[in-house]
Amino acid sequence: MGQKNVEMMEDLQDLAKLYADQSSCVVVFVSSEGTVPRMMMQRSSWSRADQQPIFIGDLTDEEALTYLRKLNIEEKDANQLIELLGGRIKDLKTYGYWIQEGKTLKEVRKMVFYSVENDFHQAQIMKGEVNHAIGNVIVEELVKNEKIEYSEFIELVNNKEIADKLIQANVFSYNPENNFVTFQSRAKEIFVKENPRGVFSYSKQ
Repeated sequence: MGQKNVEMMEDLQDLAKLYADQSSCVVVFVSSEGTVPRMMMQRSSWSRADQQPIFIGDLTDEEALTYLRKLNIEEKDANQLIELLGGRIKDLKTYGYWIQEGKTLKEVRKMVFYSVENDFHQAQIMKGEVNHAIGNVIVEELVKNEKIEYSEFIELVNNKEIADKLIQANVFSYNPENNFVTFQSRAKEIFVKENPRGVFSYSKQ
């Protein structure tokens, strides 16, 4: 909601500040790892927040394996699924059910990369698209270092509006807890590293 209706989000945040001043109730905001947390932190109303945002990360590989076992997925298939998806519970649930329904890992992998590629197109960073040059720079930095500080991310993009759009497109992820930008998921990192269609031209390590 915050990305599409900034004024409403700001009104809600101001209302939360009022309630905090009155000690009448506690308001909890829940957001994805997009631009909303940083947008909220930059407003004066944030001064009433008790603490830094609490970041709920992905499952560990061990936790993910335990979850997939509960779906009665064979351990070999489960490990390969975790290698592809990491611990993102939504993806594990979606593609885990596909395995249950008889889809092969090859079919699942194909659909995962199809979804990933759609996100890259939404960010317009594939070859021939408007943000490809800067996207290539960010990809190269993340392949090399796994994460970059948000200030460096902004400096590399050199355009705040485009930087916000890149994060909103779910290709990259901003973590307000440590102020780093990473790939949004393990699948996106693997997609880039495998470079199946030569869509990026970074120097492989």
